[in-house]
Amino acid sequence: MNPADIAVVIVGLGLSVILGWFFFGPKKAHAATQLGNLQEVTVIVKGGYSPDLVRVRQGVPLRIVFDRQESGECTSRVVFPDFALNRSLSAYGQTTVELLPDRTGEFGFACGMNMVHGRLIVESSTNGHGAPSATARANDSSPSSEPGGTNEQPDEVRRPPDGRTQG
Repeated sequence: MNPADIAVVIVGLGLSVILGWFFFGPKKAHAATQLGNLQEVTVIVKGGYSPDLVRVRQGVPLRIVFDRQESGECTSRVVFPDFALNRSLSAYGQTTVELLPDRTGEFGFACGMNMVHGRLIVESSTNGHGAPSATARANDSSPSSEPGGTNEQPDEVRRPPDGRTQG
């Protein structure tokens, strides 16, 4: 091998490492913004979800504004199977989806065809010592745990195994 061949191999390996890190490396989660007793995040829908990884607090009502900037059939719905939520998204418009992340963990959401995916990471509302944080205590004293601010009804309401109705 001459020096030119070695240089080509090194550049090729370097590009392979960079591409692998870009596609498979760790992704930074976008944290929802706290607005009083409500969390809010905007997700742009255009060939995918951006951000596609959203970090929220457990027990605090969540409002996700889906800003759909396309008209393709695939992204015309968003489905949160773990929260029994299935909502239609209007083309070139914004649709608000509200839910209560009542348990910790990672929960997927996807388009109606299950081709475009995102993840919702729900973190505990405790302060690290087993006691609820001030935000969680304030939310526990609220008269209702249901998020407010919209008259929009879900297209489909399903009952999870525990019998509660979510939408």
